[in-house]
Amino acid sequence: MTQLVVAPDALAAARKWLTSQLPDLKVVGERPATLPKRFVILRESGGGRPRAKVIMPFYLTVEAWDDAGTVAASELARTVAAAFTAWEGVEAYTASCTAPVYNPDTETRRARYTFAVDGTLRGTVITNPPPPEKGLEP
Repeated sequence: MTQLVVAPDALAAARKWLTSQLPDLKVVGERPATLPKRFVILRESGGGRPRAKVIMPFYLTVEAWDDAGTVAASELARTVAAAFTAWEGVEAYTASCTAPVYNPDTETRRARYTFAVDGTLRGTVITNPPPPEKGLEP
């Protein structure tokens, strides 16, 4: 028997978690052509080697945008960071965030805070029977 360890889709899991915690928040993967008043861009930006065969690291970048200004964008970023911190021990083994920093969009000059989320998720173990030997019928 062989065992395959399939890594989870960290970005999909993070989006699902974030929208479950903040259901009114628009979460996207790229900057929309028409900017909503308040939204978050979530991107996968790295990972790492599995640990203990089933522990899969992830690294995400987050952009929190709010048309209401820097205070509102800062509050949004810190709320999103708190939601990701709460992910630890629920669905993620570990989850931690860097401190959000002010990083206004150079094109639109809109208020935006950015930060990173890193942690680990558990892979799924699939057990497969060994392939049949050549020349033998099952």
